[in-house]
Amino acid sequence: MLRKIHSANVNAYTLNPLYFAIVGNKAPMMKLPERRWLSILPLLLLPLSLHGQNVRKQSAFDYVDPLIGTVNGGHVFPGATLPFGMAKAVADVKGENQGGFASDGSDIIGFSHMHDSGTGGSPSLGNFPIFPQSGCPGDDLDNCKFTQAGRAIGHINGTVEAHPGYFAITLNSSVSAEMTVSNHTALYRFSFPKRPVEPDTPLSPLILADLADLPGSRTNGAISVDNTTGRITGNGTFRPSFGIGTYTLHFCADFSGAAIRDTGLFANNRGGPGKSLVAQADGVNMSPRIMPTGAWTRFYAAKSNGQILARVGVSFISVAQACNSAENEIPDFNFDETLKVAEDAWKAKLSVIELDAEGVSDDLQTVFWSGVYRTMISPQDYTGENPLWDSDEPYYDSYYCIWDSFRSIHPLLTILDPHSQTLMVRSLIDIYRHLGKLPDCRMSFCKGFTQGGSNADIVLADAYLKNISENVDWTTGYEAVVSDAEDEPANWAVEGRGGLQSWKALGFIPTDDFDILGSGPRTRSISRTVEARFYIPSQFNDTLVGIPGNDDSGAMGSFSTMTMLGIFPNAGQDVYFITPPFFRSVSITNPSTENTATIYNVNFDPEGRNVFIQSATLDGMPYERNWLRHSFFLNGGTLELVLGPTERYSMGV
Repeated sequence: MLRKIHSANVNAYTLNPLYFAIVGNKAPMMKLPERRWLSILPLLLLPLSLHGQNVRKQSAFDYVDPLIGTVNGGHVFPGATLPFGMAKAVADVKGENQGGFASDGSDIIGFSHMHDSGTGGSPSLGNFPIFPQSGCPGDDLDNCKFTQAGRAIGHINGTVEAHPGYFAITLNSSVSAEMTVSNHTALYRFSFPKRPVEPDTPLSPLILADLADLPGSRTNGAISVDNTTGRITGNGTFRPSFGIGTYTLHFCADFSGAAIRDTGLFANNRGGPGKSLVAQADGVNMSPRIMPTGAWTRFYAAKSNGQILARVGVSFISVAQACNSAENEIPDFNFDETLKVAEDAWKAKLSVIELDAEGVSDDLQTVFWSGVYRTMISPQDYTGENPLWDSDEPYYDSYYCIWDSFRSIHPLLTILDPHSQTLMVRSLIDIYRHLGKLPDCRMSFCKGFTQGGSNADIVLADAYLKNISENVDWTTGYEAVVSDAEDEPANWAVEGRGGLQSWKALGFIPTDDFDILGSGPRTRSISRTVEARFYIPSQFNDTLVGIPGNDDSGAMGSFSTMTMLGIFPNAGQDVYFITPPFFRSVSITNPSTENTATIYNVNFDPEGRNVFIQSATLDGMPYERNWLRHSFFLNGGTLELVLGPTERYSMGV
């Protein structure tokens, strides 16, 4: 079977005839030069009879493709992360970099350690990027590249590799970068060329750390470098990508694999000696507050394997906590061991689902498992990193945004990972407890903007009805929901609902509502009053453009997963609507109860002709409803669906 080449150059696709077989004429046409079309024409003429064949056997883990949705507005984060992990490492590009890396062919500007996934608008996080150079031309420090514009460089096509817990890429400088993560720490393995790429450039690698973030939002910051160990530490104050306020983040970078030659600082495009630098707004001068600012460590030639490892811990609390996390989580810079732990964590999350996928194309299996994977990238577990209040409760962040995630992300997590979903519910309630309102969108410890309604209410209601009860304070949770319904906030642009005076008096909110109790957008009056969604093969596929728009932090991934499982939720109610799964059978083992729920298709047709339910049995007894309760997934059982090519209307009692 033909597979695509993962490259950040859109023109480097190897087109897969299955793509056209699945998506038909609704597929977005890729803009390739005429000579490129001629070069791939023989591929397009191959028989399409491969559609529906499963010509290779793989595990769920192997089917995950993190690069789906990394171009054409998908904004998916494709780098190394743990499930719901705080540290998220990837190469950052100059182009469509909301998720850090994009397969858009733009230059690499750094490697940073925290990201969000699938968001619209401004890029998010990408703080304190590091960047490797194999040496300064002429061995002159002034010839090394310190600014983003100066150091930006392309990569070698076909060298991008991504799977859960791992990302790799080789720059045009012949420096290759691999990365993996632990909870709060990113670990990079840079392999430098064995001989100079440029003349008069000795192999004396330099790695810099930039006091910056992807959106360029830094206001204040500080950075230091230890001239004995080469350790670089620092912090900065930044703005969130879609909200109000600021946040402060700290980092700690250590290196292993080569002896330290020298260290120093840089400001703008010049580097020199120095130990520390403070960048702050003074009301008059523009620099070094907004100019490129950072530190560097230079090494003698790396050992025989040409590798230097960089370990970067991050913390919202302090530099000391960032260093402690890095030292405790990855004490010996063991890349392979750290990667194995990350991979095992993902395999455990995916293992609760078992498919009988006989006859189903690899493409659709990739769509399915990649959707499950993206559902578990965010929200992110920042427990122990909350600088705003002391609490024994968990803290989750990066809700982009709950008006997207309530529909399918949280219902899917309630089935696949009820423990994590419980922690998220407890975190939402604790945010209310300390800030007075549930969030509708939240990132980087800041209040995010709302888009109508108060959708965390639905997440709480959904969890309550589905028996999420592990140490959840439902009394406070109910209080939070009532507050959204009854108490208008001062700023409903970031929490709660506006127009409640009119709602209480009139039973609706006029579009030109007069409201002096608070301020916020005067739009979406209907959605602020009532806030509770083409056929999968035509809109989802296993190419780099394989999702229809922003992934919305996994909302698209969870949508495709739930649809392909045949159990789409009606969020906020204990109801899953039944449609035929895309597989002969699906089994889900509840991690809490260890009971297994199985849906089996009789007369399953992988070509998609028998898609209408004729009759059903639940545990051997006739079943006439077109919906299931969550108890099916808690208690286990077998739902058997008899399929046919025409509709039958008697179900749905």
